[in-house]
Amino acid sequence: MFSGYAQRVNDKEFAFPVSEENLDDRLPAGEVVLTAEVRESVTAYPLGPLGNAAVNDRVGQQPVVVFVREDNRAAGVFSSTVDAQTLTFVYEEERDGFFDRETGSQWDAAGRSIGGPLRGAQLSRLESRRAFWFSLVIAFPQVRLYSP
Repeated sequence: MFSGYAQRVNDKEFAFPVSEENLDDRLPAGEVVLTAEVRESVTAYPLGPLGNAAVNDRVGQQPVVVFVREDNRAAGVFSSTVDAQTLTFVYEEERDGFFDRETGSQWDAAGRSIGGPLRGAQLSRLESRRAFWFSLVIAFPQVRLYSP
């Protein structure tokens, strides 16, 4: 989508002035990340390296799941708690979908259960944003970077 622009950003050819001291070299400047934001806690998830994945994590005290699809780079961040039960999710390549380990229910990338005992349930979407890494660390210098 922004591959040409991302490469220019990686080469530090920004469309506007950016101070070198505000950059963070934990990721290339043009890496696309998705954030999960819970109160004052912000975690960034680099989409490229994740591929197809269900990332189970905590942001602050909140258990979260990040669903990522590499085919169209769809991604969503959700609370992983349904009816007071915290679920653990996996992406199964052979079935091409997201499943929770506790009930075996299938989930779509929008956080809806589309099969199994929890069919019809909806995960609560959390505040998030998609951004280039350089712009995110300028806005949130204390951002936590997720690392598998």
